[in-house]
Amino acid sequence: MTERLTDLWIEQLKSLHSLECQFAKILPAMARSAEREEVRTFLLHHRVRAKAHAEMLRGILADLDEMPGDGTCAAMERLVAEWHPTGDDVELLRTVRRGVHQEIERLARAVNGARVLGYDDAADMLCAAMEEEQYEDAALAKVGRHIHGHASRYVAA
Repeated sequence: MTERLTDLWIEQLKSLHSLECQFAKILPAMARSAEREEVRTFLLHHRVRAKAHAEMLRGILADLDEMPGDGTCAAMERLVAEWHPTGDDVELLRTVRRGVHQEIERLARAVNGARVLGYDDAADMLCAAMEEEQYEDAALAKVGRHIHGHASRYVAA
């Protein structure tokens, strides 16, 4: 039973690695489509974080004598396929937040799996990454509210 749970957890890690890599790959295009410099800066910063998380996952997998593989995360693939540059920073931030929520959800599952299986060091690293993503989500929401507030005042004027 434990072997099967471990296999499932490793598949989760591989999928999460793919998600992070796919996100890091699309974020520069998203940043180029942003109207505001603060949004561009945020997205490029998040790309650095996504790459760091991908490397952390690669390290955990290496410790398990596993390779990340070259699969794709279907959820991130859908998000990328649905995204179209519109010049609307609020809509762009909503799309990015959907990706961040995917990261948070999958990291939470990976943390739980690591704890159940006794991989405490991996659980701690995954938990730290999840907390970083939660912070990023809150920051994204704040930027979105700021931009939306300016847009609302602009339309009202």
